[in-house]
Amino acid sequence: MYISKVLRYGLILPRNLVRNFSGSASLAASSGIVEDINDPHYSKRQQILDNSNYWTLTDISRIDKQFNIFNRSVRKVLDLGFMPGNWTDYAKKRLLQFHDLDEEHFHNKCHIVGFDLLYGTPPPGISSIQGNIYSKLSHENILNHFKEIALRDILKTGIVREDSENSYYYKELNESLLEHEVQLINSSLNRINTTWDDQSLTKKKQIANKLLKTIDYRPDVILSDLGKPFIQAGGFYSHTITRPHQRIASNAPINRISDKYNKSGIDLADASLMVVCNTLKPHSKFVVKINGININDPELNSYKKKLYKVFNEVNMWTPNESAEILYFVGSDKKHDSRYDVNEIF
Repeated sequence: MYISKVLRYGLILPRNLVRNFSGSASLAASSGIVEDINDPHYSKRQQILDNSNYWTLTDISRIDKQFNIFNRSVRKVLDLGFMPGNWTDYAKKRLLQFHDLDEEHFHNKCHIVGFDLLYGTPPPGISSIQGNIYSKLSHENILNHFKEIALRDILKTGIVREDSENSYYYKELNESLLEHEVQLINSSLNRINTTWDDQSLTKKKQIANKLLKTIDYRPDVILSDLGKPFIQAGGFYSHTITRPHQRIASNAPINRISDKYNKSGIDLADASLMVVCNTLKPHSKFVVKINGININDPELNSYKKKLYKVFNEVNMWTPNESAEILYFVGSDKKHDSRYDVNEIF
């Protein structure tokens, strides 16, 4: 009904509907996602969303100003729990400002990755990875993504000089990749499955790892805003496109978000710190948001001690005294050799 009114009278769809439910009008109408314009609950839901988005952006802006999260030295950012994209969009705008870039050339100098259990379209020019923060494979996928981006940029730009000590690795890697492309083409033409032999694959990995040791491929900033899935303006109150609450119910660790909300925030913060230990570049910063907290919970102090094992400076920040939200800001990350992940967790 709402779609027909839009088409007939030229009304404008709310921005969140366009963003989250892009597709044919008939599909949206048949799925029940688009509500009647007279739905009495619609304005209330939209108000909740608008209010949440406003305070989320206000918090990260204030934290950025106080702790200098984004500056000219930041080029790569990882946003954990990025949907619906508020922090990711803010990070992109800040990098555009600091590096004097336009939208079209953003990817030439900067890179932002959003990670979330939810499926969603990130802001233009932003990469995204869908996965479970409690999965070791997801952690590996995040790190491998930054490795691939770094290697791609080197091969694309050819910035390694001929007289550089890295030029040998660059040439070898380039030749190995070209050889791999030829093999893939031949395999496709002949319709047979051919793969590299173990020696060729091992050689390629060794060359790539040597090259990665000479460059900074890890992110400069990691943001974490993991928590309960956000609500949508229309349809069922707790559903989004991928129905995350149903997916959460089938996974015991992440089901604590709904089952034990006051404790799940610390669990998610722990998982984020695990990613930080293995992924964040030394001397970099980490911002983590913990929802539904009790400021007197002894586990918060325990988490702060864990942060001090990884960072030289740790600060706590809250929007106001009555808020059930707490932020930790870790600054000047220590070198990997100065802490043992197994001892932290």
